Amino acid sequence: TGLTMAALRALRSVASVCARPPSLVSASQQSLNTQLSARLTQCNRLYAKKAAAKPSKKKQKLAMLREQRLAERQEQTEGPRVQEIIDFSPKVQKCDLMTALMREEIHHRTLEKPLPEFYAGSIIAVNYLDTMSKTKTRRAVGICIAKRKKGIGSNFILRNAENGIGYELRFNTYSPFIQSIEVLQLARRRRAKLYYLRDRPVKESYISPRFEGTRSVPGEPIPVIKANPNRTKVVKREPHRRLVTKRYIKAKLKKELKQERRPERIKLSKRHERRFKAGRINLPPKEERPTTLLSNPEIRHELKRRVRRIYRQDKARAKLSQAAALEAKHRS
Repeated sequence: TGLTMAALRALRSVASVCARPPSLVSASQQSLNTQLSARLTQCNRLYAKKAAAKPSKKKQKLAMLREQRLAERQEQTEGPRVQEIIDFSPKVQKCDLMTALMREEIHHRTLEKPLPEFYAGSIIAVNYLDTMSKTKTRRAVGICIAKRKKGIGSNFILRNAENGIGYELRFNTYSPFIQSIEVLQLARRRRAKLYYLRDRPVKESYISPRFEGTRSVPGEPIPVIKANPNRTKVVKREPHRRLVTKRYIKAKLKKELKQERRPERIKLSKRHERRFKAGRINLPPKEERPTTLLSNPEIRHELKRRVRRIYRQDKARAKLSQAAALEAKHRS
Protein backbone atom coordinates (compact mmCIF):
# COMPACT_ATOMS: atom_id res chain seq x y z
CA THR A 1 0.00 0.00 0.00
CA GLY A 2 2.84 2.40 0.73
CA LEU A 3 4.69 1.98 -2.58
CA THR A 4 6.94 4.72 -3.92
CA MET A 5 7.21 5.83 -7.53
CA ALA A 6 10.38 3.79 -8.01
CA ALA A 7 8.62 0.61 -6.85
CA LEU A 8 5.74 1.31 -9.24
CA ARG A 9 8.16 1.72 -12.15
CA ALA A 10 9.87 -1.59 -11.24
CA LEU A 11 6.52 -3.39 -11.14
CA ARG A 12 5.56 -2.01 -14.53
CA SER A 13 8.87 -3.11 -16.09
CA VAL A 14 8.43 -6.66 -14.66
CA ALA A 15 4.88 -6.78 -16.00
CA SER A 16 6.03 -5.72 -19.47
CA VAL A 17 8.74 -8.43 -19.47
CA CYS A 18 6.29 -11.11 -18.34
CA ALA A 19 3.68 -10.09 -20.90
CA ARG A 20 4.51 -12.79 -23.50
CA PRO A 21 2.24 -15.05 -25.59
CA PRO A 22 0.61 -17.83 -23.50
CA SER A 23 2.14 -20.57 -25.71
CA LEU A 24 5.72 -19.64 -24.58
CA VAL A 25 4.86 -19.15 -20.85
CA SER A 26 4.46 -21.95 -18.31
CA ALA A 27 1.58 -22.25 -15.77
CA SER A 28 3.69 -20.94 -12.84
CA GLN A 29 4.77 -17.90 -14.85
CA GLN A 30 1.17 -17.26 -15.90
CA SER A 31 -0.01 -17.24 -12.25
CA LEU A 32 2.85 -14.85 -11.38
CA ASN A 33 1.83 -12.54 -14.25
CA THR A 34 -1.81 -12.41 -13.05
CA GLN A 35 -0.68 -11.65 -9.48
CA LEU A 36 1.62 -8.87 -10.68
CA SER A 37 -1.05 -7.28 -12.90
CA ALA A 38 -3.60 -7.37 -10.02
CA ARG A 39 -1.06 -5.76 -7.68
CA LEU A 40 -0.26 -3.11 -10.28
CA THR A 41 -3.91 -2.15 -10.79
CA GLN A 42 -4.38 -1.91 -7.00
CA CYS A 43 -1.33 0.39 -6.69
CA ASN A 44 -2.56 2.58 -9.55
CA ARG A 45 -5.93 2.99 -7.86
CA LEU A 46 -4.34 3.95 -4.52
CA TYR A 47 -2.02 6.45 -6.22
CA ALA A 48 -5.00 8.06 -8.05
CA LYS A 49 -6.91 8.33 -4.75
CA LYS A 50 -3.97 10.01 -3.03
CA ALA A 51 -3.58 12.46 -5.91
CA ALA A 52 -7.29 13.35 -5.83
CA ALA A 53 -7.38 13.77 -2.01
CA LYS A 54 -7.18 17.29 -0.52
CA PRO A 55 -3.63 18.19 0.62
CA SER A 56 -3.01 18.65 4.34
CA LYS A 57 -2.61 22.07 5.99
CA LYS A 58 1.15 21.57 6.27
CA LYS A 59 1.44 20.93 2.52
CA GLN A 60 -0.74 23.94 1.77
CA LYS A 61 1.51 26.17 3.90
CA LEU A 62 4.61 24.81 2.14
CA ALA A 63 3.03 25.50 -1.27
CA MET A 64 2.22 29.09 -0.19
CA LEU A 65 5.81 29.61 0.99
CA ARG A 66 7.12 28.32 -2.37
CA GLU A 67 4.85 30.75 -4.22
CA GLN A 68 6.06 33.65 -2.06
CA ARG A 69 9.71 32.76 -2.68
CA LEU A 70 9.12 32.51 -6.43
CA ALA A 71 7.42 35.93 -6.41
CA GLU A 72 10.35 37.44 -4.46
CA ARG A 73 12.85 35.99 -6.95
CA GLN A 74 10.89 37.39 -9.88
CA GLU A 75 10.87 40.85 -8.25
CA GLN A 76 14.62 40.66 -7.71
CA THR A 77 15.27 39.68 -11.36
CA GLU A 78 12.83 42.25 -12.77
CA GLY A 79 14.18 45.08 -10.59
CA PRO A 80 12.24 47.85 -8.87
CA ARG A 81 8.97 48.83 -10.53
CA VAL A 82 8.57 52.41 -11.63
CA GLN A 83 5.53 53.89 -9.89
CA GLU A 84 3.23 56.23 -11.75
CA ILE A 85 3.52 59.76 -10.40
CA ILE A 86 0.12 61.32 -9.75
CA ASP A 87 -0.32 65.03 -9.14
CA PHE A 88 -2.58 65.53 -6.12
CA SER A 89 -2.60 69.32 -6.21
CA PRO A 90 -6.06 70.90 -5.74
CA LYS A 91 -5.80 72.58 -9.16
CA VAL A 92 -5.30 69.26 -11.01
CA GLN A 93 -7.77 67.31 -8.84
CA LYS A 94 -10.33 70.17 -9.10
CA CYS A 95 -11.18 70.12 -5.41
CA ASP A 96 -10.34 71.90 -2.15
CA LEU A 97 -7.07 71.40 -0.26
CA MET A 98 -8.44 69.00 2.40
CA THR A 99 -9.97 66.68 -0.22
CA ALA A 100 -6.72 66.63 -2.21
CA LEU A 101 -4.69 65.73 0.91
CA MET A 102 -7.20 63.01 1.79
CA ARG A 103 -6.98 61.49 -1.72
CA GLU A 104 -3.17 61.48 -1.56
CA GLU A 105 -3.20 59.73 1.83
CA ILE A 106 -5.67 57.07 0.59
CA HIS A 107 -3.52 56.47 -2.51
CA HIS A 108 -0.34 55.89 -0.47
CA ARG A 109 -2.10 53.61 2.04
CA THR A 110 -3.66 51.45 -0.70
CA LEU A 111 -0.25 51.10 -2.40
CA GLU A 112 1.20 49.58 0.78
CA LYS A 113 -1.84 47.39 1.54
CA PRO A 114 -4.14 46.86 -1.45
CA LEU A 115 -7.83 46.82 -0.54
CA PRO A 116 -9.84 43.86 -1.93
CA GLU A 117 -13.34 44.11 -3.37
CA PHE A 118 -16.17 43.14 -0.98
CA TYR A 119 -19.79 44.05 -0.30
CA ALA A 120 -22.42 43.79 2.42
CA GLY A 121 -23.02 40.04 2.65
CA SER A 122 -19.41 38.96 1.96
CA ILE A 123 -17.57 36.82 4.53
CA ILE A 124 -14.31 38.53 5.52
CA ALA A 125 -11.29 37.81 7.71
CA VAL A 126 -9.39 40.85 9.09
CA ASN A 127 -5.87 40.55 10.52
CA TYR A 128 -5.17 43.59 12.72
CA LEU A 129 -2.64 44.69 15.34
CA ASP A 130 -3.70 44.52 18.97
CA THR A 131 -3.88 48.04 20.40
CA MET A 132 -2.46 46.84 23.77
CA SER A 133 0.73 45.30 22.28
CA LYS A 134 3.09 46.22 19.45
CA THR A 135 3.69 42.72 18.07
CA LYS A 136 0.54 40.68 18.84
CA THR A 137 -1.93 40.31 15.96
CA ARG A 138 -5.57 39.28 16.06
CA ARG A 139 -7.85 37.73 13.45
CA ALA A 140 -11.56 38.51 13.18
CA VAL A 141 -13.88 36.51 10.90
CA GLY A 142 -17.45 37.54 10.19
CA ILE A 143 -20.09 38.67 7.76
CA CYS A 144 -19.95 42.26 6.54
CA ILE A 145 -23.32 43.82 7.45
CA ALA A 146 -22.53 47.43 6.47
CA LYS A 147 -19.99 49.32 4.41
CA ARG A 148 -19.69 53.09 4.62
CA LYS A 149 -17.70 55.10 2.05
CA LYS A 150 -16.60 58.46 3.42
CA GLY A 151 -13.06 59.12 2.19
CA ILE A 152 -10.38 58.46 4.81
CA GLY A 153 -13.15 57.88 7.38
CA SER A 154 -14.58 54.89 5.47
CA ASN A 155 -15.48 51.91 7.65
CA PHE A 156 -17.23 48.54 7.64
CA ILE A 157 -18.93 46.39 10.29
CA LEU A 158 -18.30 42.67 10.81
CA ARG A 159 -20.90 40.57 12.63
CA ASN A 160 -20.41 37.15 14.21
CA ALA A 161 -21.58 35.18 17.24
CA GLU A 162 -19.84 33.42 20.11
CA ASN A 163 -21.42 31.28 22.84
CA GLY A 164 -24.87 32.17 21.52
CA ILE A 165 -24.25 35.95 21.79
CA GLY A 166 -23.95 38.13 18.68
CA TYR A 167 -21.23 40.79 18.51
CA GLU A 168 -20.09 43.39 15.99
CA LEU A 169 -16.69 44.89 15.17
CA ARG A 170 -16.27 48.21 13.37
CA PHE A 171 -13.04 48.71 11.39
CA ASN A 172 -11.75 51.80 9.61
CA THR A 173 -11.03 50.72 6.03
CA TYR A 174 -7.74 52.65 5.69
CA SER A 175 -6.57 52.18 9.29
CA PRO A 176 -2.80 51.54 9.72
CA PHE A 177 -3.64 48.94 12.41
CA ILE A 178 -5.16 46.64 9.76
CA GLN A 179 -2.49 44.35 8.34
CA SER A 180 -4.59 42.54 5.73
CA ILE A 181 -8.20 41.92 4.66
CA GLU A 182 -9.02 38.47 3.23
CA VAL A 183 -12.27 37.88 1.34
CA LEU A 184 -13.25 34.30 2.17
CA GLN A 185 -16.55 34.38 0.22
CA LEU A 186 -17.39 37.19 -2.17
CA ALA A 187 -21.15 37.73 -2.28
CA ARG A 188 -23.74 40.43 -1.92
CA ARG A 189 -27.30 40.71 -0.60
CA ARG A 190 -30.30 42.57 -1.96
CA ARG A 191 -29.88 45.19 0.78
CA ALA A 192 -27.01 47.62 1.33
CA LYS A 193 -27.24 47.34 5.14
CA LEU A 194 -27.95 44.01 6.84
CA TYR A 195 -29.09 45.41 10.20
CA TYR A 196 -32.05 43.01 10.17
CA LEU A 197 -29.61 40.25 11.28
CA ARG A 198 -29.61 41.86 14.75
CA ASP A 199 -33.24 40.80 15.19
CA ARG A 200 -32.85 37.39 13.54
CA PRO A 201 -31.67 34.20 15.39
CA VAL A 202 -27.95 34.08 16.27
CA LYS A 203 -27.25 31.04 14.04
CA GLU A 204 -27.95 33.16 10.93
CA SER A 205 -24.98 35.45 11.66
CA TYR A 206 -22.58 32.77 13.00
CA ILE A 207 -19.46 32.02 10.96
CA SER A 208 -16.82 29.55 12.16
CA PRO A 209 -13.32 31.03 12.76
CA ARG A 210 -11.96 28.07 10.73
CA PHE A 211 -14.13 28.95 7.72
CA GLU A 212 -11.98 28.59 4.58
CA GLY A 213 -14.45 29.71 1.92
CA THR A 214 -14.14 29.60 -1.84
CA ARG A 215 -11.98 31.82 -4.01
CA SER A 216 -13.95 33.77 -6.60
CA VAL A 217 -12.86 33.44 -10.23
CA PRO A 218 -12.10 36.85 -11.81
CA GLY A 219 -14.63 37.80 -14.49
CA GLU A 220 -17.49 35.76 -13.02
CA PRO A 221 -20.63 37.62 -11.80
CA ILE A 222 -20.86 38.15 -8.03
CA PRO A 223 -23.52 35.84 -6.55
CA VAL A 224 -26.49 37.53 -4.86
CA ILE A 225 -27.48 35.61 -1.70
CA LYS A 226 -31.24 35.61 -1.14
CA ALA A 227 -33.18 34.73 2.00
CA ASN A 228 -33.41 31.04 2.92
CA PRO A 229 -36.57 29.64 1.22
CA ASN A 230 -36.80 26.77 3.78
CA ARG A 231 -36.95 29.23 6.68
CA THR A 232 -40.11 28.97 8.75
CA LYS A 233 -42.36 31.85 7.83
CA VAL A 234 -44.42 33.71 10.39
CA VAL A 235 -48.04 32.57 10.03
CA LYS A 236 -50.38 35.52 9.76
CA ARG A 237 -53.17 35.38 12.30
CA GLU A 238 -56.74 35.83 11.22
CA PRO A 239 -58.18 39.27 12.01
CA HIS A 240 -60.09 39.46 15.27
CA ARG A 241 -63.79 39.00 14.63
CA ARG A 242 -65.70 41.82 16.21
CA LEU A 243 -68.62 40.93 18.48
CA VAL A 244 -71.78 41.79 16.54
CA THR A 245 -74.15 43.74 18.79
CA LYS A 246 -77.25 45.83 18.13
CA ARG A 247 -75.27 49.01 18.76
CA TYR A 248 -72.56 48.06 16.23
CA ILE A 249 -75.17 47.15 13.54
CA LYS A 250 -77.07 50.38 14.17
CA ALA A 251 -73.93 52.50 13.71
CA LYS A 252 -73.00 50.61 10.51
CA LEU A 253 -76.47 51.03 9.02
CA LYS A 254 -76.55 54.73 9.91
CA LYS A 255 -73.29 55.17 7.96
CA GLU A 256 -74.71 53.28 4.95
CA LEU A 257 -77.93 55.31 4.94
CA LYS A 258 -75.99 58.57 5.13
CA GLN A 259 -73.94 57.56 2.11
CA GLU A 260 -77.11 56.54 0.18
CA ARG A 261 -79.12 59.71 0.96
CA ARG A 262 -76.27 62.21 0.90
CA PRO A 263 -77.23 65.23 -1.28
CA GLU A 264 -74.89 66.09 -4.16
CA ARG A 265 -72.56 68.96 -3.42
CA ILE A 266 -72.57 71.91 -5.82
CA LYS A 267 -69.13 72.71 -7.17
CA LEU A 268 -68.57 76.47 -7.05
CA SER A 269 -66.15 78.39 -9.20
CA LYS A 270 -63.26 80.29 -7.62
CA ARG A 271 -65.12 83.58 -8.10
CA HIS A 272 -68.23 82.26 -6.29
CA GLU A 273 -66.07 80.82 -3.50
CA ARG A 274 -64.48 84.22 -2.92
CA ARG A 275 -67.90 85.85 -2.80
CA PHE A 276 -69.24 83.19 -0.41
CA LYS A 277 -66.30 83.71 1.95
CA ALA A 278 -66.73 87.47 1.80
CA GLY A 279 -70.41 87.04 2.72
CA ARG A 280 -71.84 88.43 -0.52
CA ILE A 281 -73.64 85.11 -1.30
CA ASN A 282 -76.20 84.24 1.36
CA LEU A 283 -77.01 80.66 2.48
CA PRO A 284 -80.47 79.23 1.72
CA PRO A 285 -83.14 79.69 4.46
CA LYS A 286 -83.53 77.05 7.23
CA GLU A 287 -86.81 75.73 5.76
CA GLU A 288 -85.04 74.72 2.50
CA ARG A 289 -82.00 73.09 4.18
CA PRO A 290 -81.98 69.24 4.33
CA THR A 291 -82.97 67.83 7.72
CA THR A 292 -81.08 65.00 9.51
CA LEU A 293 -81.82 61.46 8.38
CA LEU A 294 -82.98 60.21 11.79
CA SER A 295 -85.57 62.98 12.07
CA ASN A 296 -87.45 61.30 9.18
CA PRO A 297 -89.87 58.66 10.71
CA GLU A 298 -89.73 56.39 7.61
CA ILE A 299 -85.91 56.10 7.76
CA ARG A 300 -86.02 55.40 11.51
CA HIS A 301 -88.58 52.61 11.00
CA GLU A 302 -86.46 51.07 8.19
CA LEU A 303 -83.34 51.25 10.37
CA LYS A 304 -85.03 49.41 13.26
CA ARG A 305 -86.36 46.73 10.89
CA ARG A 306 -82.88 46.07 9.43
CA VAL A 307 -81.28 45.87 12.88
CA ARG A 308 -83.81 43.26 14.06
CA ARG A 309 -83.36 41.15 10.92
CA ILE A 310 -79.51 41.13 11.15
CA TYR A 311 -79.63 40.32 14.87
CA ARG A 312 -81.95 37.34 14.25
CA GLN A 313 -79.68 36.04 11.46
CA ASP A 314 -76.59 36.24 13.69
CA LYS A 315 -78.39 34.39 16.51
CA ALA A 316 -79.44 31.59 14.12
CA ARG A 317 -75.85 31.26 12.79
CA ALA A 318 -74.45 31.04 16.33
CA LYS A 319 -76.94 28.29 17.24
CA LEU A 320 -76.09 26.29 14.09
CA SER A 321 -72.33 26.54 14.76
CA GLN A 322 -72.82 25.39 18.37
CA ALA A 323 -74.88 22.41 17.22
CA ALA A 324 -72.26 21.46 14.63
CA ALA A 325 -69.48 21.66 17.23
CA LEU A 326 -71.40 19.43 19.66
CA GLU A 327 -72.09 16.90 16.90
CA ALA A 328 -68.42 16.78 15.94
CA LYS A 329 -67.47 16.32 19.60
CA HIS A 330 -69.89 13.35 19.97
CA ARG A 331 -68.52 11.74 16.80
CA SER A 332 -64.92 12.00 17.99
